[in-house]
Amino acid sequence: PPTAVPGRKISDVWKGPLMRVHDFSFTGPLPRTFASRAQQEFLNGESVADKIDIKEALRKFSRKAFRRPVSDKDIAPYLSIAEDAKTRLNRTPAQALRIALKAILTSPDFLYLKEIGNKDNKLTPHELANRLSYFIWSSMPDDELFALADSGKIMDAEVLKSQVTRMISDPKANGFVEGFSTSWLQLNKLGSMPPDEAKFFEFYRDDLEPLMREETRMFISHVLRQNRPITDFIDSRYTFLNQSLARHYGINDVKGSHFRAVAIANRKERGGLLGHASVLTLSANGVDTSPVIRGIWILEAMLGSPPPPPPPDVEPLDPDVRGAKTIRDRLEKHREVETCRDCHARIDPYGFPLEFYNPIGGYRSTYYWKKLSHYGDNLKGTRIPGPKIDGSAKLPSGEQFNDPSSLKHILLKRSEQFTHNLTEKLLTYACGRTMNYRDKQELDRITSEHIAGTHGFGDLVQQIVLSDTFQKR
Repeated sequence: PPTAVPGRKISDVWKGPLMRVHDFSFTGPLPRTFASRAQQEFLNGESVADKIDIKEALRKFSRKAFRRPVSDKDIAPYLSIAEDAKTRLNRTPAQALRIALKAILTSPDFLYLKEIGNKDNKLTPHELANRLSYFIWSSMPDDELFALADSGKIMDAEVLKSQVTRMISDPKANGFVEGFSTSWLQLNKLGSMPPDEAKFFEFYRDDLEPLMREETRMFISHVLRQNRPITDFIDSRYTFLNQSLARHYGINDVKGSHFRAVAIANRKERGGLLGHASVLTLSANGVDTSPVIRGIWILEAMLGSPPPPPPPDVEPLDPDVRGAKTIRDRLEKHREVETCRDCHARIDPYGFPLEFYNPIGGYRSTYYWKKLSHYGDNLKGTRIPGPKIDGSAKLPSGEQFNDPSSLKHILLKRSEQFTHNLTEKLLTYACGRTMNYRDKQELDRITSEHIAGTHGFGDLVQQIVLSDTFQKR
């Protein structure tokens, strides 16, 4: 820096640990004496471009890229591209090969899962292997699935069952956990409405957002791999926590940053997905909670009966920043509008018990507002208790409940509806299309068989794979 004393060395003033380097040299570049995995798989270990059988290389590469057997007709356009690059564009053999490979990786056969099927609309063995692999692994089939598709054995029900079991136990099944949690629970919305930094500074102090995601992912992974009953999604006696998230939940004796299974039999408000801070945070707006938003989330994600959108001429709820009125009081104005009354009668009761959770999933017995003050550079404050939470609600069917535990009891009584909804969401995710009236009979059959069976989530995934809907275009 400009203030440095001329002639003075860093080592004269540095008081920390030292490492003195007395000599340094390197030799290279060394001749390449190994073949990469790609060279071994596609080029027979050859490293000299002039010696490569380009037709055979393109055949092997396109078979892997297209995830199916290829014919001379399939690779002819790419072979023509390589030849044209050498003759007309004066490219080297290596450059010509790269241009052909780029063309393969931008073709529809690579970018899409092309499903042609046969005359009965049944998927071919390779199409079935692809659909199965992208369903559970979110990736292309491995060598074992390729071999079963080549031989046609993958069409056998028992073979499919064993493959589902093998694939679920593989770490690549985390792709399903990630993808399906986003598709089903809308977990991708977590963080889209960041909590107020002044009111919920602990959310940022402990970096809770990724911890919330991890709890839900590990929970779904456990239910899948241990073939736990799908009712665990509604209510459970365990979850997955580390020290910071456990502190957020008010649970003691969880030490360390690593996640582990934690028994919560004495904390019934945390059992199942409705006790996860991820779900409770994504169904809030970062500042306040709303029984409407959380009620709609339950109807959509758990029961599969979303309400229609609100009429365009209805004003939104006015925020009450002073905390003088509860959300229950403010919702009364909507029930006075005739076009809103019926929908709110369906939505609001499911949301009222979840008012016991604040906008970042912390449990509370009262509403509160916050008196803010500065502590150094941090804006913190004291929570001033407000009105007590009233979680009581009554469904149009006459059933009553008043807290998260009794709400879960009501949802467990609707386990058949929940199973049907989860089955439909799994099939939608697995097939990449919305279910329609033609799929109703199959959805009803899978639901009935699952309820009559073991109720395991892994078993339900297996039933999905064995279904006609999954195995047809």
